[in-house]
Amino acid sequence: MNKKDTLTILGFIIVFVLGMAALQFIKTVDLVTQDTLEEIKYNASLVGYNTAIYNIFSEVSKCQQVLPIEFNNQTINLVAVECLNLNNNNGGTK
Repeated sequence: MNKKDTLTILGFIIVFVLGMAALQFIKTVDLVTQDTLEEIKYNASLVGYNTAIYNIFSEVSKCQQVLPIEFNNQTINLVAVECLNLNNNNGGTK
């Protein structure tokens, strides 16, 4: 083998090793990105859940009307117990 062929083979090996290292780095970045996306989805769902519960509590505590909640073709009406007690006390004083 002459010197030119040896340098060509060595060049291919270096390019191959660098390509494998770059591929591994890209996979690592992709895994970090996937983990980050999962964390963002979890945090977003938690914020959405907390916001929904807060809004339900806020509306029900106003004692103005029942709050209809629909889920899977079923509807329930929410009323705060404090509102029921308030209505019973006002109705009982007549």
